[in-house]
Amino acid sequence: MRETLLFLLIGAVAGVLAYIVMFRSVPRQRWGIIGAVAVGILGGVVGGWLMEWLGLEAVNWIGSLTVALVGALALLWLILRVLPKQPA
Repeated sequence: MRETLLFLLIGAVAGVLAYIVMFRSVPRQRWGIIGAVAVGILGGVVGGWLMEWLGLEAVNWIGSLTVALVGALALLWLILRVLPKQPA
């Protein structure tokens, strides 16, 4: 139970950080905070898969946050490339 809550918390933080890095703003527009958190949690899964594929391992919470951030950035980049641009 504790590991699941920690995973969700780290994913949420990574999602918000990825959103800030990509858009240079706090999650207010486009998908909002819920979308940023969802991207972070899914990004944690993607980042974990990528690191496992590369033979790397996160050993503490900083490593886990880094892995989730890399995964969230990759996922957000992919989402922005696949979804059509919305009119301003």
